[in-house]
Amino acid sequence: AANAVRLVQDGEADVSIAARPDLLPSGLTFKPITETPLLFIAPEVSCSANEILAEDPVPWDRVPMILSERGLSRKRTDSWFREKGVTPSIYAQASGNEAILAMVRVGCGVGIVPGLVIEKSPYREDIRVLDVSPALESYTVGMCIRERRLSSPLVAAFWSVVD
Repeated sequence: AANAVRLVQDGEADVSIAARPDLLPSGLTFKPITETPLLFIAPEVSCSANEILAEDPVPWDRVPMILSERGLSRKRTDSWFREKGVTPSIYAQASGNEAILAMVRVGCGVGIVPGLVIEKSPYREDIRVLDVSPALESYTVGMCIRERRLSSPLVAAFWSVVD
């Protein structure tokens, strides 16, 4: 997911479904499909992360975090911590949302994933969404394509059916 826009930009893919970056690279166009929140998640199991989360206020510098290695999620997460003046305690970095969910599920720490990932996950009953303030900025999910590929009849037909 973190590489979806880059793959289109580099010509390795004609179309990708991706979170719209804050700045869309030139030569690309984006068609929004849906919005999804970016959410903090914690395990349902008893673990040290939940003990720390029970403190008031939450000492975010001590919460073990499982974060994306890169991409829009990581940028927004880093910004959130920076705005709070906190250096996160990073337990692990993962290349995919499913890995984050799996690690959170077994009690390794707190993760951050898009709401759509939670909705479709077989682990959704094993995690809980945290109410954090301020909330992270939502994702706009949609199709990304190089503008010049719209001249291809097949790509243009696919582009036109998504509304």
